[in-house]
Amino acid sequence: MFISGITPDSMGDGVTREVLDAALRIVCSCVSPLDTQTDEGFVMMNLLRSFCAPLPLSPALLQAVIGGVESLDDPSWLQAVLPESWSTLRLFPVSRLAVHDESSLSATDHNRLRTLLYLIDKQSLSELSSVRDVQWPSLLRRIQSSYLLGVRPREITESLTYAAFRDGIDQALSPMHPSFIELISSSSKYLLHDLYTTCRLISPGTLIERLFYSLDGDETWKNQSNELLASLKAHLERYLKGVGHPAGGVFEALVGVDQFQRDNNDVNYRTQQFIKMTSGVNVFCQAGEHFLVYLRQDIPPSVGLGRHYNILQDPLPPAFHACTLEVEFWVNEGLKKLLSGAPPQDMTTPTAFDMFFHSSIVDIGEDDFNA
Repeated sequence: MFISGITPDSMGDGVTREVLDAALRIVCSCVSPLDTQTDEGFVMMNLLRSFCAPLPLSPALLQAVIGGVESLDDPSWLQAVLPESWSTLRLFPVSRLAVHDESSLSATDHNRLRTLLYLIDKQSLSELSSVRDVQWPSLLRRIQSSYLLGVRPREITESLTYAAFRDGIDQALSPMHPSFIELISSSSKYLLHDLYTTCRLISPGTLIERLFYSLDGDETWKNQSNELLASLKAHLERYLKGVGHPAGGVFEALVGVDQFQRDNNDVNYRTQQFIKMTSGVNVFCQAGEHFLVYLRQDIPPSVGLGRHYNILQDPLPPAFHACTLEVEFWVNEGLKKLLSGAPPQDMTTPTAFDMFFHSSIVDIGEDDFNA
């Protein structure tokens, strides 16, 4: 159990990192210091340990509910709806005859393939030589289910929670109507494709037009900070229009060479990372929702991370709030220096602000640690 809080930050579509961190600490300690008789609300949290858990409202989970786990064996649909997942799943051979030499794979792809092999308790493709052709389809279903849903097919069919979830979806409007699954089964893949692909970014401008900027402080400070807010807007939107990682930094070493090259070919990489940090999910928010960018006057001591930062002089890491789709910037001398002057017109020249903000949203490379 964990206290949900009474501030607006405890509401919304996502889960803030602060709440999640507090919840995990309480769950792991197996104790609750909270008085359950108080008037404050509580939320029960159920942690499922799995190697690869699905994204919130995963299209793969919905399709499995509607068409069964076997319906996920559709390469063209997976590639269109879940391109990131498919980039890993495609590495596993479609048949025993298609088994390839792992040495030809890049380091990133090799790590991804090992992730798939781990799901079937193997270390290399050579260990699959004893698998018969007739067994290969069930092996593929096991990998697809484990990777996309976090559990094996048998664990799904035997799960009471999954059965309850499916029964909750499979309702009819009235006894005269077919059930939802019966009604949608023939068109579910098309509808899920249409739904999830329209949630993707078309261009950085799609996000930028949904950014709202605001000042948080006393009236005197607000009147003095309008120019600084305009400068933040100019620098942030210029950054979001950039492609991939800023040049000349340490980011190639952090994310890995292969991923670095892929990111640098993605015009939406920066905006996608911004959305991921401010909403908690990898899809675009619904129509009508906006992202809020705040400049804050008051700086809590905790922002200094235990005096790691000088809260008066150092640029402070922005705070992201997934529940409320917000990002906060703390105004001090360090931020003012980053925002001084107009950003350059040349989009390829990284600014100090670019390096500062990119460090806050970049995805570090895949973990290749072996215990």
